Amino acid sequence: MPRLHALCLSLLLILSPLAAFGHAQLVAATPDDGSIVEAFPPSVTLTFSEAVAPLVLRWVAPDGSAEEVQGEARDTGLAVPAPQGRARGSYLLSWRVMSGDGHPVGGVLTLHLGAPSMHSAAPPAATGARLAAAARFGLTLAMLGALGLALHAAFIARTAAPLGRRRLGLGAALAGLGLAGVFLWSHGLDLLGLAPGEGLSAAPFRAALMAPLARTIALSGLALLLAALALRQPRPPRGLALLAWLCAGLSFAGSGHAVTAPPAALSTFAVAVHGVALVWWMGLLPPLLADLRHPEAMLRLQRFSTPALGLVALLVLSGAWLTWAQSGGVLSRLTETGWGQLLLVKLALVAGLLALAGLNRLRLTPALARGRVAPLAVSIRAEILLGLGVLLIAALFRLTPPPRAMIDTAPPILAHLHSDRVMADLRLSPGAAGPVVLELAFQTGDFSPLEPREVTLALAPADGRLEPLRLRARAGEDGIWRTEPAVLPFGGDWALSLRVLVSDFDSVTLRETLTLRE
Repeated sequence: MPRLHALCLSLLLILSPLAAFGHAQLVAATPDDGSIVEAFPPSVTLTFSEAVAPLVLRWVAPDGSAEEVQGEARDTGLAVPAPQGRARGSYLLSWRVMSGDGHPVGGVLTLHLGAPSMHSAAPPAATGARLAAAARFGLTLAMLGALGLALHAAFIARTAAPLGRRRLGLGAALAGLGLAGVFLWSHGLDLLGLAPGEGLSAAPFRAALMAPLARTIALSGLALLLAALALRQPRPPRGLALLAWLCAGLSFAGSGHAVTAPPAALSTFAVAVHGVALVWWMGLLPPLLADLRHPEAMLRLQRFSTPALGLVALLVLSGAWLTWAQSGGVLSRLTETGWGQLLLVKLALVAGLLALAGLNRLRLTPALARGRVAPLAVSIRAEILLGLGVLLIAALFRLTPPPRAMIDTAPPILAHLHSDRVMADLRLSPGAAGPVVLELAFQTGDFSPLEPREVTLALAPADGRLEPLRLRARAGEDGIWRTEPAVLPFGGDWALSLRVLVSDFDSVTLRETLTLRE
């Protein structure tokens, strides 16, 4: 047994999350969505709020034919090769990427070659996301069932579980392992934007195994196996049950929106604590309900409630922090987004749970000591029903991003810089702190076309708190000069210095102040 514990601890160190990221959102595209171009540039650049990994990039031509391409991720940008077709009309780029928290993000970018035409791209299938939410809910129920019976035998009854409960726990563990596979597959469908009928291959599994969700699946599976092993022992091993409990708690912190809320380390710890407390509370309610007529009913309730007080306090504190972090520190956002409205429903259910828990401890448990079983049984059943509602809401969170990820994209900043020899029209998008792209078009002082030999830029905050950020622009086939995506970390006034090499021996420097939104 000590060797098994050491092996499991090693697996925990390997599988526990080492880094966390945010939920990506498209903040700019070059050329812009809806642009009319006379010729495609070599590549189209999508700029996101964070680094992403491309999943599916598909061009749809005016005649409806589709062409998949391979993009190249560069920091927060994604370079997508232009379509091969040259027929005039509307070309749609259906893109799907994976953000750092493992969730897919998708959309459609429209470019018109010469003139618009009428057609649209089919949106990616949403079935995978719904299946994944259902599988997450089922996996959580199975894990709570198996872990609850193992914890009950080890810490509450302190004796081997009866044969019926052992079979029930082993059945829950087996069902959980099957649901873990469904969860992995459906997450892969969601990542690739596939309908279930299109995902009958190894591709969804390969995609999901590359995502952070693989940590959650591995830790959940390990927790289920350890719980099953604990239930099979003639004497309930506390160490094994404790390790299964820890794995279950960490599985909630393996991936997802919540663990990426900054500061990520604190949020990851809060999610793990939340999960540990949840497993104890919700997992033990069903066996405690079955114990109410047992001769040791009062003793077993006391063994449950003594640690439950501290765990519920930790659950409330960790939940409060995660609510604050996920709202981006602006609680008013909770009523403005689908995620926030789900959270408000969850908080109402949790408030009901806490009220019932207080009632049980202060009124109904003393009544049990006087032989009144029915009121406490009704209350625990109500707790279980409310707990199911909480778990369902938690599973639905994956279908909508939290408020902190909802970026209010600022309009671009437009500026005209000129001297007696060179004029430049500049566009910085989006016009706010974060990843930005700069585009420039040049003319001479008398409005004639100008083709510079080289264009470099320097951007520095006007208050001097950072050294200048130096960028190089490159000319596209459409004659527009563009920079690679750059990150301006805060808003306010930024001093721009634009150096235009007119010839091998002659350059002009233009200066302007740009004001970015926070």
